[in-house]
Amino acid sequence: MVPSESEMKTFQYGDLTISVESLQKDGDWEEYGIKVEAPGHGTHAFRVWHPEERDMKIVAQVFLYDLIEAYEDPHRFRTRKLEWAKMPHDKRSPEGTRDFLRAAVDLEQFLHQAHLDVFAQQYGKRLFPMPLSRGPREWMPS
Repeated sequence: MVPSESEMKTFQYGDLTISVESLQKDGDWEEYGIKVEAPGHGTHAFRVWHPEERDMKIVAQVFLYDLIEAYEDPHRFRTRKLEWAKMPHDKRSPEGTRDFLRAAVDLEQFLHQAHLDVFAQQYGKRLFPMPLSRGPREWMPS
């Protein structure tokens, strides 16, 4: 199943542009194609499996928070992605996880502002700028 271009959704968080499209469904799981772009850093593209989610905005936000976790605690992120008990074994990707970790380091300078923008969209208020040193899921959208 090839989605039409109109099925791709694009979200802007700070200088990060995250585009999400549904690629295929398999039971309760859905594969998404996610592309993240930042000025001067080119494009990083991933195929990721998530439990089926109808709101691509949530998929984009979870992707962003995964980038933050991968930057702040790469070992924990890698362990969680490779050993997540609920994810079927055939949907895990060690190569994709390594590429994701590289992208998180490459995009580090954009993650803080992107987090502040997600928070403002979710809760309707701005946070005061602070260093990116909190737990990555501390303000994850509910």
